[in-house]
Amino acid sequence: MLTYLDSLDLFDRSMGLKPFLILDGHGSQFELESLEYINKEEHKWCVNIGLPYGTSYWQVGDSIEHNRCFKMALTKAKQALVTKKKRQQLII
Repeated sequence: MLTYLDSLDLFDRSMGLKPFLILDGHGSQFELESLEYINKEEHKWCVNIGLPYGTSYWQVGDSIEHNRCFKMALTKAKQALVTKKKRQQLII
């Protein structure tokens, strides 16, 4: 993902600024290839790696209140899609 973002030149690093990234503490974030990439001078990233299994405490929008609203809206959207497909006889 970072390689792709860097290929698009989304971040102007001409003044020494580095893009900031927050990652969860999943083990894949500690793979040598990832760590080497974020530390290379030509595309250095400022990365904050959070605690593993602690995302419910620090991940924006990942609270019970937010998820409850999202899941209610998702259920309504799925029901509307099924109704539309039934009307068009795409499902029995």
